[in-house]
Amino acid sequence: MAARPSRFTLRLTSRTPPLAGPRGRGRLSLACRALLAGVVFLGLGSGTALCAFAAPLAHMVAQDAAADDELPPVSAPPELRGHIEQKLARSIKSLRNSNPEARAKYEKQVIGYGRAALPLLIEACSTDHEGKQAGLLLCLETLVELQDRELVAAQVASEHALLRRFAARTAGRWLWPPLIEALPPLLDDPAPEVREDAALSLLAAGNNAGLAVLLLQATEPTGRDVTEEQVTRAAALKARVLQVLPGLAERGDHRLLRDALIFDAGLHRDDPAGHAATRRTAVQMLAAVGDHAAIVAIHGALDDSHNLVQRDAIDALRRLLEGKGAFEGGSIFAQINEVKRLKELGTARR
Repeated sequence: MAARPSRFTLRLTSRTPPLAGPRGRGRLSLACRALLAGVVFLGLGSGTALCAFAAPLAHMVAQDAAADDELPPVSAPPELRGHIEQKLARSIKSLRNSNPEARAKYEKQVIGYGRAALPLLIEACSTDHEGKQAGLLLCLETLVELQDRELVAAQVASEHALLRRFAARTAGRWLWPPLIEALPPLLDDPAPEVREDAALSLLAAGNNAGLAVLLLQATEPTGRDVTEEQVTRAAALKARVLQVLPGLAERGDHRLLRDALIFDAGLHRDDPAGHAATRRTAVQMLAAVGDHAAIVAIHGALDDSHNLVQRDAIDALRRLLEGKGAFEGGSIFAQINEVKRLKELGTARR
């Protein structure tokens, strides 16, 4: 279902730097954030997907500046009664299907009811069936609109993890300040998916409160009992995190990521592979931020004792400082010489 261009924009948080000129205040920043949030939360990454976002974003930028303070009035979803409500209930029940292609038929049926389907969708979120959860989440995210913002905000405290996740993900797409401000408690949620989505939404809003959660969850798991599914899941999360991290550029010194680069003898003794994996993720995250403070921190990783951590730092600095591709030197001596060269380059640029 294609998104309709909005007739309003959201008021920006106080942390957003304004644009020059009283009528341009914050509008471009909003457009950029909305685009980034769309890429991260809808899983879009292609040029075609970016172009699909361009038209509604351009429309928002062109709106009169007075629209910055406008939101649609809160309104309850339309009511369904009788046999229509029963038909919707049957379609929602049919979402209990682990085959995405087969489930898509019923997702389309549910979405066809519009916002009127929201109450029954919310009622159904007590399910523990993974396929049905995926279908419910897709329908909820497709149908919800800003006049439902109080309904969404109420789900932050829901007893059902799926609804807390829905609220967290919606916050990242809307960037509505009251909903963003309600997310920090979800960083301690018992469900990892809720913690991750809350952290990503905060990050999309320029708040790094959930960065520790993302660093932990996006690091490739190590050990004998690690499954391929766990590795794949961590990699998918890392890709989402790296997409949104540029929003932290020029926002502090990234101390948490800098500290994660520090070699800890105790952690190395207990889990050398895990400790190295965390340092690698920290380098990759700093490279995604890409500002001066991040570059300085990555320079420190050139002295890391682990070959792959050092290689990640080399690749990051080649890209950030010189626009070059990954280092292809095959020998340890070539890598040592590249470290020396990048240190000299960094010193010359400071």
